[in-house]
Amino acid sequence: MSTSSHGNQAPQAGPWRRVIVHPERTGVAGRLAVASLILLGGCVAQIKETRLDGAARPAPGARSEVVTERRGGTAGADECRDVAVTTSMIRDVEIRRSFADGAQETNFAIAMLLGGGIGLLAYGQDHVQCPQQGGGCSDPTNAAYVLLGAAAIPLAMLAYNALAVRDAHLVERVAPEASPGPWRGCRE
Repeated sequence: MSTSSHGNQAPQAGPWRRVIVHPERTGVAGRLAVASLILLGGCVAQIKETRLDGAARPAPGARSEVVTERRGGTAGADECRDVAVTTSMIRDVEIRRSFADGAQETNFAIAMLLGGGIGLLAYGQDHVQCPQQGGGCSDPTNAAYVLLGAAAIPLAMLAYNALAVRDAHLVERVAPEASPGPWRGCRE
């Protein structure tokens, strides 16, 4: 049996979990992985959603039916009333979405920094004198390709967040509408 008193605890609920890093146990690859997680941690934007419900209205082809409702009266005689019930009611719903944090600004800043790094490497490569047989010129080119690949991540997150924050319009069904009339004496 596993209990919290034995030191075995269930993972935390929710999307966020704590990452514990022991620097003395990790190598260069582990440190790079943690650094990339920190850089990419704010890429998916939090979205605030506001729902605007429209007034209920009959659906196309909806029918109204009149039913009689009966209850016991005060003098022992039953009272009745007619209730008009409209079935198939619908309403328009607008869903407005907006960004709730600064993730888009972070994505843009990271993409611009990586793009600037690519530009600086390209500028520096023009001034490097390559040996004819040595092959020392491919290092800046390879670094530029790595930066280009890294810049694709925040650019993809910019596009994903832009698609996720789009407003929506939908039509949903609501409960039937009842319009009761006044109470009166029942006619048998």
